[in-house]
Amino acid sequence: VKDVVFERLSDEALHDPQTGVPPPLPRIHTDRPDAPAATVAHSDSQPNVVEPYSAGQTQTQITRTSAKTVNIMRFPESLPAPNHQFNRGFVDAGFQRTRALSPQEVLTVRGEVKDATQRFWKQFPSYYRLVSDPVCRGKMIGDFCCPDGQLVRGRVYRRFYGDHNTTPAHYSMRWQHVGGWRLLRRLRKGSLFPSDVPLYSVAPFPQIDYPNTLIGKKLTPLEKTAMALNSPMDIMSVPDSELGVEDLKAKRVMQRDLEQEAKAQEELNNIFGANAGENQQPVVDGRKPISAEQWHDAVRKAKQRVVRHSQKAVPNAAKTRNATRRLRVQSRKQTMANRRRDY
Repeated sequence: VKDVVFERLSDEALHDPQTGVPPPLPRIHTDRPDAPAATVAHSDSQPNVVEPYSAGQTQTQITRTSAKTVNIMRFPESLPAPNHQFNRGFVDAGFQRTRALSPQEVLTVRGEVKDATQRFWKQFPSYYRLVSDPVCRGKMIGDFCCPDGQLVRGRVYRRFYGDHNTTPAHYSMRWQHVGGWRLLRRLRKGSLFPSDVPLYSVAPFPQIDYPNTLIGKKLTPLEKTAMALNSPMDIMSVPDSELGVEDLKAKRVMQRDLEQEAKAQEELNNIFGANAGENQQPVVDGRKPISAEQWHDAVRKAKQRVVRHSQKAVPNAAKTRNATRRLRVQSRKQTMANRRRDY
């Protein structure tokens, strides 16, 4: 549908409750004075009863589990339930529905996507960043860099911690997504991870004389020297005798890459004629000059191939097929006979 249709839709149509347009997503930061502070945990005497789909009520509860580790119980803010029909895209695609989305519905979906994006950009600074590839031992174990720059190692459980042994299957399936297990399962080093899911046995990651970048990446002696002198050092200009093993490997790789690049450039020049003389026009297509005998040879081979195909392969195709099938059946029977045992 053309964009003109969307632009001509009136604002009244958008804000009319009869059109099925859902209410906008709730704000992340609510300025209501009666809202409880996000960092204060509810005491046992005052049960934490949260209305469904209420936003801004995320409680953080920190439970100490050992001398070093804590559980950070923080739950994702729930999104409002999408209550209009056309949001069930997967279901409809399964039945291959033929009705196109109306412009109104497309507008609604667009608005929702925009709201979700804005929501993400608001929460984005508080996200964790993964500083090493997570490992999976039933639970996912990840190393996170917090927004304040501290490194922690924590676990994300596949099932909600504290559940009974028998939980409804759908509940467990959903929790894998809500609690971040599925997400962490497919993330790699350097990715963002939401900070509002519960993390278990969170311990500060030991950092000795090393910046908060990616764990497992060691600085080479050359890089350390460059950092100490605060000047970039070119690995190609340093003689091999002064380089360590890692730096030497990197230098060899760079040299090999440069050689390959030069080779490729030379090939391209040969094909496209970039190095043609001043008096010649460079050739802009892939055709090379071909001699008379080369041309004669190519034609002869093509004729032979055509004849071979039309006189041998095509008439004998059925015979060949039958012969191969007969051989296959024979070998199959033989195998079955060999497998049979006389007890």
